[in-house]
Amino acid sequence: MIKITLRFTSIFCGAVLLSPAVAYAQCAPADSGCTLGNGNANSQPGAVSISGGGAGGGEWGANVQSAQAIGIGYGAVVGTGSERSVAIGADAQAKSTGSVSLGDWAGVGQNSAGSVAIGKQALVGPDSGVSTTVGYWAQSHAEWGTAIGAGSQIQTGATGGSAFGSGASVGAGSGGATALGGNARVDANSGGSTAVGNWASVAANTSAANAFGYGAAVGEGAHGASVVGTGASASAGAVNSVAMGYQARAQAAGAVALGAWTTAGANDAVALGNGAEATAAGSAALGAGASATSTNGLALGTGASVTGNNAVAIGAGSIAAQDNVVSVGAPGAERRITNLAAGIDPTDAVNVSQLNEARAAIAQTQDELADVQLDLAQTQHNLRAVRNESRAGVAAAIAMGPVFMPSAPGRTTIAATGSQWLDHTGVGVNIAHRLNSDTPIVLHGGLSNGGGDRYAGRVGVAAEF
Repeated sequence: MIKITLRFTSIFCGAVLLSPAVAYAQCAPADSGCTLGNGNANSQPGAVSISGGGAGGGEWGANVQSAQAIGIGYGAVVGTGSERSVAIGADAQAKSTGSVSLGDWAGVGQNSAGSVAIGKQALVGPDSGVSTTVGYWAQSHAEWGTAIGAGSQIQTGATGGSAFGSGASVGAGSGGATALGGNARVDANSGGSTAVGNWASVAANTSAANAFGYGAAVGEGAHGASVVGTGASASAGAVNSVAMGYQARAQAAGAVALGAWTTAGANDAVALGNGAEATAAGSAALGAGASATSTNGLALGTGASVTGNNAVAIGAGSIAAQDNVVSVGAPGAERRITNLAAGIDPTDAVNVSQLNEARAAIAQTQDELADVQLDLAQTQHNLRAVRNESRAGVAAAIAMGPVFMPSAPGRTTIAATGSQWLDHTGVGVNIAHRLNSDTPIVLHGGLSNGGGDRYAGRVGVAAEF
């Protein structure tokens, strides 16, 4: 054993300044290591231990138990089976092959080969190979984990998880997840999820979800959801939903909210535009302040509103308040629909050209109908005239009366008669004169009236044998 005495003007070892100081280097033959300072333990080839332990040895000396390793600082330890490892700092520990612990109480646990812990109390736990922690109390307890930032954490089973930022964390079982930002977090069993931004979060049991922005949040079970923007959120169970914009909210499966203060509050609802809200299943509100609160309703335009099921409101301020209607305006704010093709099927809309054609056809039909009505009126007049004439004729015929034979030759008889037929009254006068002859011969005649200028008359000769 060769003992070398060195005098340094100033030396800093394990956070203790010795000035002026005397350091003692002890180097064994070539197949052993070197120690610098008192109280060190080193028996491995190519190993170096340096500390400011008290003269004569003690528990505060650096302890290197593996070949080609370095331990520097009070209580620094490189454990057995930790070849090519480095532990620098008071109580720093490197207990896996090829590991690095740099900082007071920094440590790499067993079976964590290739891992690095940098910072005071930075830690890579056991069975966490190829992990990296940087920062005060940064921790990784899973393979391939990366935690950078004070208090950042990768929990057990979060293989390949990454946490960047003070207090950022990836929960247990969230393999491949990423949390980036102060206090950003991906909670347990949320593999493949990402939270980016201060206080951004993805809740537990939520796979392949993404939250980007200050305070952006994805609720539990909202698998595949994505939220982007300060305070944007996807509610628990809002599978495959999207919320983008300041305080945008997607509250159900398949919902999409795009724009500041937008709300998509039901399955497959879509809200697009600042303050737009779609709160019923299958509804859509497109435009600033647009509102669709009915099933399958569509509001298109700034301030458009739909409250009727399966209804559509098109245009700024349009209102559709009844089921199964399409509105292009509101009371007092009506609109025309232009460039409308001519309808073909029975349920198609008609345009003004078609309407004018229909109007012309109706006008022609009305003219023809007027002519028919005129002819009918004339016919009715004629029928009434015929009726009156016939009734007057019947009344006159009845009023004509019988012929009375005078009692002796040269005598004359006169008879007056009256009649009534339906609504006509008749009167008549009959005259009969007997000739002075051996054979009784009578000349007779009569005149009757059935009303107005409707007269009837008769003449005749009668003889008796």
